[in-house]
Amino acid sequence: MQKSKKWWEEPFRIFDHGYIEEVRREFDRDKDLDWIKSHGWNALHLACLPGHKFAYPTMFDLAHPEKKSSNEENLRLYTEAARSRDLHVIAYVHAFRVDTLITKTHPEWMQRTIDGEIIENIFGSSTDAAACPNSDWKYHIRDVALKAVELGVDGIFFDGPVFFKNSCYCEACRNGFLKKYGKEMPSKSDRRHPDYKLLVEYESQIIADYLRITHEALAKVDRDVLVYMNGGGWTSILPTGRDNRKSEPYQDIIATEGGFIFHGRPIDLPLWKPGINAKIIEMQANGKSTVIFIDGRNKPFDSHMLPPSEVTLLHAETVANGANPWFALTDDHIHKNSPELEAVTEINAFLGKNVEFYSSTSSAAKVALMFSMNTSDFYEGVQIQES
Repeated sequence: MQKSKKWWEEPFRIFDHGYIEEVRREFDRDKDLDWIKSHGWNALHLACLPGHKFAYPTMFDLAHPEKKSSNEENLRLYTEAARSRDLHVIAYVHAFRVDTLITKTHPEWMQRTIDGEIIENIFGSSTDAAACPNSDWKYHIRDVALKAVELGVDGIFFDGPVFFKNSCYCEACRNGFLKKYGKEMPSKSDRRHPDYKLLVEYESQIIADYLRITHEALAKVDRDVLVYMNGGGWTSILPTGRDNRKSEPYQDIIATEGGFIFHGRPIDLPLWKPGINAKIIEMQANGKSTVIFIDGRNKPFDSHMLPPSEVTLLHAETVANGANPWFALTDDHIHKNSPELEAVTEINAFLGKNVEFYSSTSSAAKVALMFSMNTSDFYEGVQIQES
């Protein structure tokens, strides 16, 4: 008898929106879910442990995890309402970004520089710090995931975990490296150091172990629950430590920010970025489903969406290269009519209507493209003098 597929093994379309403090609109569960459904998504991210500025009434209190709040009941009611609409709720869990208040209560959780300083002010926020995936923070995150599943979510998404270009040299990381290799940790900034390759191996294994701990715990739950992270793509393993091949056994799908386009100068990022990332993670996913994250905001101007033509291209290119689209907006775009949202609705309707034609497909390519992870990890490049 053929085993039935899990919902994430069929094509899907995920929506993510930021319910942020600056907007502070009334959180209307039924109105939001009806809006999401009407625009053609069949799954969504809902924040349970977000980072800076999010204000979902479904968030857990990280500073006081022992306290039961009305937010837990809100999450339970939300998952029930979503299920009645055939929408799958995936808990958004920020896997490393914490309020600086946590640095006082759990300094041992924090990522540190080679000089022992806590990694703070991440992403330009003076109230945020970075937790280390090698610390006992990983067990706290496991418990957050279990609580979210108990309250009815269909999956767990980890935004991260990651290291930074100058981390992590906390006590747990230093002692672990010394125990494993019998050496002190080298500087992360020196790719020519003879032990730099050990650092790549060490930090990527820490990330994989972080996922393994939660994945093994959720495997004991009596229903199918999705687990995945914001993974690597067309990038080197360090500084973040994300190695999709190493962490794949502990994820149910592989995903990357292949559709985050304009974080820098538009001329530096081609519109075919989703396609190349989709091809790379397909090779790393071992037959599992893949996701390309598409940010619908015209970065760095979050209040402006990408134009309709680019929204359509990003979705079409993602699906044409075998991945599933995830689309994000901030709250000021919700429940409004715009040409940009009409484009999303149209492409989602097209994808929903034609699932049978792009399910279980395989590449028809006759030419292979090679991307060398070793080159990206160890080659520093050279400065070329302009004549």
